[in-house]
Amino acid sequence: MELRIQGIGTGGINPSARTVFTKLKSYFELLGNDQHILIRYISGMIAATNVTMLDEAASYGFDVADQLHQICTDLLDKHGANPEYHEYYTAISAKRDLFSIYPTESTVQSLYYLELFDLHAELSVNEYILRQEKNIREFAGLPEVGHYYEILEQKLGAAAKELNDLLLEHFVCARVMDAFRQGMLNEYHYTLENVDPDTQQPIFQLWMETL
Repeated sequence: MELRIQGIGTGGINPSARTVFTKLKSYFELLGNDQHILIRYISGMIAATNVTMLDEAASYGFDVADQLHQICTDLLDKHGANPEYHEYYTAISAKRDLFSIYPTESTVQSLYYLELFDLHAELSVNEYILRQEKNIREFAGLPEVGHYYEILEQKLGAAAKELNDLLLEHFVCARVMDAFRQGMLNEYHYTLENVDPDTQQPIFQLWMETL
């Protein structure tokens, strides 16, 4: 029960919407006739945090992890003939004979999957980071957000950073890369659950014995 609760995390939005916008109201009062700068800054921050949605990141992570099954199938069927998967074939070479003792192909494929997961995760995460950096750079409003922040720093001093931190804490409760990685791990978990029909042992146990 404790593990389940910790895995879910805590409920609610912290800080609350009322808390955040009550605090924002005090910044508006400090700015007086320059309130329009803060309005544009807040609007830009909201738009920037929606450049990549967390549900899309998690879904993409799941799909990327699922692609590893296709790579493993290709390695089994074509024995590394596809040059696109050369790095994977090299990584699995030392274990091919060890895994091939199991007569069920799905078992061998699952063992390939676990053996190659770290490599695939590293390559995929790096690629996704580059993809997100490109999305952020292409977000047309980003320079404008930076411009308004510089003006707020001039007018509010250290309070500008407090304002920025407050908005980030409220609008971004989970990082995009965390959602992407969790999507990858969910598909990985399904493979860990598989059981070899011949030995009746879980796949993770068979793989662990080869480490």
